[in-house]
Amino acid sequence: MWHHKSLGRATTVLGLAVAALSPAPFAHADDCVSYGDQSWNGSNPYAQLSDADPHQMLNLDVWSVGSHWNGGWVNLCSHAGPSGSWTFRGEWQVNGGIVQAYPHATRGWDWFQWLPHNAPGGDGFPVQAGSAGLYSKVQYDPNPLYGTFDVSYDIWLSDKPNPGPGDKLTEIMVWLDRGGGLEPLQNNGGYLGTTTLGNVSGTWSVYAGSMSSTYQGVGMQWPVYSYVSTRPISTFDGDLQPFIWNAIHAFQNRARQSNHMDDSWYVLGVQFGAEPVSGYGQLNAWYYYVQPGW
Repeated sequence: MWHHKSLGRATTVLGLAVAALSPAPFAHADDCVSYGDQSWNGSNPYAQLSDADPHQMLNLDVWSVGSHWNGGWVNLCSHAGPSGSWTFRGEWQVNGGIVQAYPHATRGWDWFQWLPHNAPGGDGFPVQAGSAGLYSKVQYDPNPLYGTFDVSYDIWLSDKPNPGPGDKLTEIMVWLDRGGGLEPLQNNGGYLGTTTLGNVSGTWSVYAGSMSSTYQGVGMQWPVYSYVSTRPISTFDGDLQPFIWNAIHAFQNRARQSNHMDDSWYVLGVQFGAEPVSGYGQLNAWYYYVQPGW
């Protein structure tokens, strides 16, 4: 959430090419929240939606509201399956110059909220960064993804177990896929190199960026470390903790500014979703699960 991403040279051409695609939005049979210029869309850009997993919540998170919102719509739907299973789907038609939204599933801390149970500890977070694993599995359909976007995990950390405005934060993003030339934030050291991680397959390009925002009148700035898979991944099944360990012990010292994380820091929460910038797309997550303390 709250990201201003840069675009590669191919962005404008690809974005225009897919803008003409306007499939119908998801049917109302599923439980949905939405925002935008369609008649059935709602007016709350941060609408939340409970789902069949008692430890997850869906967050529409259309954060590029106001001068950066160039029209379009974003929908987020949950579907309860058999035996307690559930799926979620994000769909969008947008035309922005920066990331327009982050429709996502969330567990734990989500921008000064604890979701879904509104209290730290109720859903397994926070956990100390050096003390436990962070297992996750996701399967999604890559075929309906067009335009300029990324599909990513967003992991939040702090030196405090329940941070308030102005406290230290660090964000670690894990990009499984991207399109349209979208690149991560690079304003805090830029491209830091490639790496492989223990117990995680593939090769990852690492970038250091920085974000700033104001919350409850308090100005905030924090580093963002982005791990971008060098090939598209539509199924991830493993531990997210190696990304955290690698950021703490290998790459944060290469950034221009760091909050000096160590293993005593707290992992606050994990999110998974898509960040659309322009064009039409769907994120159909057929399976998603995250478990702290694994």
